[in-house]
Amino acid sequence: MKQSKKQSKRVHWEEIFYYFISSETISMRDCVKKFRVNYGSLRQKASDEKWMLEKKKAQEARRHMVEIQINKSIAEINKKHVAIGNRLQEEAMKAMVERDIVPTTARDVKSWISTGQRIERVALGMNQPTQPIIETTGKITNESLLEEGEPKDKSA
Repeated sequence: MKQSKKQSKRVHWEEIFYYFISSETISMRDCVKKFRVNYGSLRQKASDEKWMLEKKKAQEARRHMVEIQINKSIAEINKKHVAIGNRLQEEAMKAMVERDIVPTTARDVKSWISTGQRIERVALGMNQPTQPIIETTGKITNESLLEEGEPKDKSA
């Protein structure tokens, strides 16, 4: 028994859909070329199933994952910088005690305290009036990323 053209070529819509949403640069024309399907049929299927909306959602999800990774990296670097700053302060205080180094004037006391605070603020990233913010699609803090690896909602 001879099969008709429609029966012999089964369209794998799910495979085409996932290919289409996998990259911002893949167009419906790219799908037509790769999967050898009719453009009108593909466009109708994509319209009926809202593929463009799904593609946009997939792009936002990919961006969100990148933002999470960037925030994790920044949080880890900041944590290391704070540890280095704390270690430097501890070693400096230990050396001062061992060598019996003390401030001789009130001006020295004030200067030493100011310098220590400045170092600590820089190490904690508090040396700017406002910190640069990486916009994210959710409410993510450095602490929440380091604790669980998943974002926490600040308002909760």
